[in-house]
Amino acid sequence: MTGRLARRAAGAAGLGLLASAFIYLALAVGGLHAPYWQLWLSCTALLVLFALLGARGDPAEPLRPVSLAEPETQQRPYRQMERWEWRLATTHGDPAWYARVVHPRLVTLVGQRLWQRHGVSLSRDPARAREVLGADLADFLAAPPATATPSPAELSRLTTRIEEI
Repeated sequence: MTGRLARRAAGAAGLGLLASAFIYLALAVGGLHAPYWQLWLSCTALLVLFALLGARGDPAEPLRPVSLAEPETQQRPYRQMERWEWRLATTHGDPAWYARVVHPRLVTLVGQRLWQRHGVSLSRDPARAREVLGADLADFLAAPPATATPSPAELSRLTTRIEEI
């Protein structure tokens, strides 16, 4: 225990002695009886607890705002990009994986972006969505390729188009 905490605890113990005497006398006037040592122990324990918890509230350094993000994400802000890069790299030569994992997420991403920027729903208004997206991107999103995954050049071109939306 540091000297500061010891002084707080000693002060609380002394205050506990006075508080227990006051409570003992108040009970006696009311015609009730309680053993003094129990009153002293209870008061002192509570006051020492409050003193120690109060000392804990005096931080040596200012508090930093709490973030709900993972610590690793705070240190590596582009972690999600690495995840997408990994997903796309693992799809090379595996159309089933691409169709099951990547393509639905791209459709969701484009659908959200289309709704936020243009107020057009990809599923409810496919004609208007096709007009905004362009035939190339609309065809790409309509169905995942069955036999091959898109090439990096094709994905780059489509990603650029998605960013323009």
